[in-house]
Amino acid sequence: MTSFPSLVSMSRLQIARCLVFKVCVLLAQPVIGETSLRVTPSTPDDPASFVDPSSEVAAIAYDESYEAEQRRRSAEIEVGKPVGDAVSTGLFGDPVLNLDSGLGYSSLQNAINAATAGDTLQVVVDLAEGPVTVDRNLFIQGLTGAEVVRPTQDTGSSGDARAWFLVEPGVALVVRDLVFDGDGFKVFQAFRHRGLGLFERVHFRDIQFEPSGPTYQGTAVVAFGDRVDVIDSTFEQIGRVGVLFFGSTVAGAEFRGNSYAGKGDGDFLDYGVEVNAGAVVWALDNTISNCRGLASDGSSSAGMLATTFSGVGTALVAESSQLLNNTHGMRIGFAAGDTTFAVAGFNRFFGNEFGVTTGSDLGMDGQNNWWACNGGPGALGCDSATAVDGGSIDADPWLILELPIMPSIKPHGFAPLRAWMWRNSDLEDTRSLGRIPDGIPGFFDPGSLGSVVPASTGTSAAELSTLFIAGEAEGTTETSLTVDNQTVDRSVAVESGIFCDGFESEDTVLWSQTSP
Repeated sequence: MTSFPSLVSMSRLQIARCLVFKVCVLLAQPVIGETSLRVTPSTPDDPASFVDPSSEVAAIAYDESYEAEQRRRSAEIEVGKPVGDAVSTGLFGDPVLNLDSGLGYSSLQNAINAATAGDTLQVVVDLAEGPVTVDRNLFIQGLTGAEVVRPTQDTGSSGDARAWFLVEPGVALVVRDLVFDGDGFKVFQAFRHRGLGLFERVHFRDIQFEPSGPTYQGTAVVAFGDRVDVIDSTFEQIGRVGVLFFGSTVAGAEFRGNSYAGKGDGDFLDYGVEVNAGAVVWALDNTISNCRGLASDGSSSAGMLATTFSGVGTALVAESSQLLNNTHGMRIGFAAGDTTFAVAGFNRFFGNEFGVTTGSDLGMDGQNNWWACNGGPGALGCDSATAVDGGSIDADPWLILELPIMPSIKPHGFAPLRAWMWRNSDLEDTRSLGRIPDGIPGFFDPGSLGSVVPASTGTSAAELSTLFIAGEAEGTTETSLTVDNQTVDRSVAVESGIFCDGFESEDTVLWSQTSP
């Protein structure tokens, strides 16, 4: 049995990481504000039709301990063999090659029908593919990652007919390094997944089914059988939802390292990831932006949506992600009585109309996030943390940007200029608890007595650094750093500085060799 550290010694975010993979419950916090905007949860189908598949045929091998080098970079489905690494061009120009048998096929469906469980099918050129059913454990991968799979017809709008790719119950499927492009066709669900799976480095685009009404649909992946992880994948021009995790059998799923670009303002909806009906998901290192659409019925968009609208037990742990320019960065809970459990820490909320909106009766732990300024959620220049429908959120303390005092620099000298974002508003060092995303842009202004190289940089391990190069003039100047809506500055002195023996302050080698 896996053992965990004592809960007394752990932060609420650390506890939540453990609970995501052990499926437990939690906490409530105080109310901060209100909003009238609402969202509308999705459903993959009538809940009465859900199948509870057996997962004995396969299991995702992963290390449950968060401390083990941020878990494995690539979870593998155990189907009796590793992923094949062979590169081939297929037989007689066939677009699909079975790397185990060496045989080529004219379509993925034909290759699937002929495959043995555990085989690797490689798409070696672009192809058009009609509705596909996956009924055995398989790996499906591209040759270079640029191979495009396109549909040949519209999908249906109800039941399994919604699927472009239907993964049957109990089936384990790994998909890697492919592009699925629905351009020109109405696609309700690119993958309707009733099994166990992993999507890694997969690009979904133009997965749409009447995106401006009346249905407002189009979902890249619907997972409602067993655990399905989605890692390092991209989503653009999606009709409604990037990945919908739905149902209590979807426990401990990862949504990690993904990028979702919404459609911006207009008569449509965007949800980068939705967690519903008792699914339990850990969202880490994602970037979700421009989910700003407003449907004709008043429903609004959100970067992340989690709700018990279709069933209790829903849990979302959101960490180290960037929620940018959305209507709601995160929307937790759909209406009064919602009991979604949510913890969010070390995320960046910037440019959202509402940073976090929560209506869950369980409350939400939103400590140690970056809200785009040092004032904290709701302050001028910061994103907000808003409670509705009897929900509550604890967003105090929050992360702050700091630029420490620099030592004096001699004319034409240089010194590192380093800032950090790992302390919070209680001035606590949070590095043992988590980290903000890498790559948050910062812009340095050296002032009047020098230059900085580079002038712009991104966060790395919650720090930003550049090099201050002094000019010839002496004096004091103000150097500054701007991250999102926050600017911090410090005085920098440029002066000669003489040791008592007459050597200049940077001549430390000669100074140390001088005889008394």
